[in-house]
Amino acid sequence: MLEIIFKNTIIPSHILIMLLIPIGLIHFYWTMGGKWGMNATTPTREDGTPLFIPRKIDCFVVGSGLILLSIVVMSRMHWFLLPILGDQTSNRILKTFALIFTLRAIGEFNHVGFFSKPRNSMFRKYDRRLYSPLCFLLGILLWSI
Repeated sequence: MLEIIFKNTIIPSHILIMLLIPIGLIHFYWTMGGKWGMNATTPTREDGTPLFIPRKIDCFVVGSGLILLSIVVMSRMHWFLLPILGDQTSNRILKTFALIFTLRAIGEFNHVGFFSKPRNSMFRKYDRRLYSPLCFLLGILLWSI
């Protein structure tokens, strides 16, 4: 039984790891003061002002969460053993993040997600074309493992 589960989750797991680690590292880059890409990653109001200004600690928390999530995925693939995580705990973590990414893709119907109000901003362009589809993909992949 374990062999069937392992074979069915290997491709989604590899894709998740290849996406989560670089995205986590970008957040660490922003934590250390990097500016590349920041102007396209923050939602804006109608007048073009940022909805919020991400602090370094925010970027650190998100980056850490993404890297830790990739470690849970690696543990699920049996690349190494995490004794503190049982199957139930790792499954709950994966399903929680699957829900978070899926809800992020759907959005809050105002500023982010597939169903947000149309705006003429750089964030909106990237959210429609990249961020929301990526979150949806991450959600689906996490549900599948």
